[in-house]
Amino acid sequence: MRSVCLILGLGLLSACQPAASDVAASSVSPAQAPGVASASPAPDGGKRLRTILTCRDPDALKQGRAFFEAQFRQDPKVTCDNAGYPMRCAIAPPLAFGSATVGWFSVESIEGNRATILLPAPADIVRATLPATGAQLAAASDLGDTAVLCALAQGALDDGAIAGALSYPGESLPPMRVCAFELANGTPYCTSTSKDEASYRIDAVPRGDYLVVAFPKEDGATPGGYSECVPELDAACTDHALRVVVVKPGAATSGIDPADFYADEPDRADWPQAPAP
Repeated sequence: MRSVCLILGLGLLSACQPAASDVAASSVSPAQAPGVASASPAPDGGKRLRTILTCRDPDALKQGRAFFEAQFRQDPKVTCDNAGYPMRCAIAPPLAFGSATVGWFSVESIEGNRATILLPAPADIVRATLPATGAQLAAASDLGDTAVLCALAQGALDDGAIAGALSYPGESLPPMRVCAFELANGTPYCTSTSKDEASYRIDAVPRGDYLVVAFPKEDGATPGGYSECVPELDAACTDHALRVVVVKPGAATSGIDPADFYADEPDRADWPQAPAP
């Protein structure tokens, strides 16, 4: 099994498991934390910390590590291991999250209007403690940890969209499958159009960086890309590298026209391939 690291700026979500030496002050180390166990009821300080770690207090998260160190010295005691981020902290006594015991946490980053927290508990248990909106979950490692992405402003985690015009160097505009490929991991988000449909829109696209390619639904047809030759496409253009499209939360990125059907095979070598239907 593999473990991964949280990288927010590219849209790739992952997390590194903290080493046991990072949390020596905790009664439950990251290496030992089973994820599911019983725990005694947390005192008021524990309830407050739980509220912050489950995205219910975005203002506290914005205050950063100095806030944690100043506010949680007693019941439970929070001991953080290093300056800056990731900020890895031990909790003594551990907190009860439903049937899970949380003896440590890691604030992986606070970037813009988003914060990412790593908790040593299964996603289904953590999910039950989250607000209805303002948080997203992802499996963080094969050890049962969960990455919690918190919105520090309304709409910070909303999906966006990509839209544009379609064209084709032929007598008619064939039906197409238009796909946006996430730059870091290649995940495709696609939509299909009908014959002579001259525009497209891909909804529910997570914030991040993308490459856009249109695949005509005709045997042997050459794909068209949103490349450096677009929007001023002419025969003299030689830079067929795909342009990066930035999708922002809750916004549609328009004017993304995958109109470059003139790239030769060597120039398309780095373009994404059509995903399976």
